Amino acid sequence: MSVHPASRLPWQTYRDVRLRALGTNPEAFGSSFEREVAFPDERWVERASNPGTLLWVADDEPDASSGVAPRADGLAGLFPASGYLDDVESARTLTDDPERLAFVVQVWVEPGRRGTGVVDDLVEALVLRARELGYRVLALHVFRANERAAAAYVRHGFTQVNPPSPACPADEDEYVLTL
Repeated sequence: MSVHPASRLPWQTYRDVRLRALGTNPEAFGSSFEREVAFPDERWVERASNPGTLLWVADDEPDASSGVAPRADGLAGLFPASGYLDDVESARTLTDDPERLAFVVQVWVEPGRRGTGVVDDLVEALVLRARELGYRVLALHVFRANERAAAAYVRHGFTQVNPPSPACPADEDEYVLTL
């Protein structure tokens, strides 16, 4: 299992895994399969290569040089607080320096690969990439019912924020990791 920036693979890899994620677990995303399947190719190219979203995909043996989109087993992304929050000042409950805060977003693993270490590979890659980019704090939101995901983040050093910041949706818990 290996993790790669989505921008280094054919854009179709990101599109395919994102649509599978929306089709399998629509409740976990702020969008829908119906909405995103209608995106033009140009939008997918932009999303897959946007350095602000920093998307990663996991695949056994990707070969970007072939031009054939490898099948990804999962995805995850980093998103700067300034692009994630409506009010960046609300991030001050999580860190004194909101410019050094990123949110972990759109984490998803293919159901048949859950429990095989894919999420661990993704989280480790996100933490490494966040450090490279100069982030000092990572935050994320998890549906309270998703105990398995919460346990994975705790395993990687995230701690639950109590009380959560104003940005945390009412049906989710908030976790942070200081780098």
